[in-house]
Amino acid sequence: MDRSRGFWWSPNSDALLVARVDESPVRRWWIADPANPEREPTEVPYPAAGTPNAVVTLALIGLDGTRTEVTWDHGRFPYLARVHWSADGPPLLLVQARDQRTQR
Repeated sequence: MDRSRGFWWSPNSDALLVARVDESPVRRWWIADPANPEREPTEVPYPAAGTPNAVVTLALIGLDGTRTEVTWDHGRFPYLARVHWSADGPPLLLVQARDQRTQR
């Protein structure tokens, strides 16, 4: 999805869009290293098909402390793929369906 950060400054630097990712519903997997059986297995969160995904939310935070939740249809589009905020208008979000075949 090529989203390597979780915050975006407004064009005039008076607000910040901030993503929050809650991985608590994601199933944990334990991966062992067969070449080094004496090592503890590593815990890895992985949302396998049919299991719960991470919950991503987005908020607009003003420098004055105001907070406005940004909403979209999380049920149909749980992935926040990209965010773009230019001086030409409000922020633009690209959200995707879990199968990554549909986006808005």
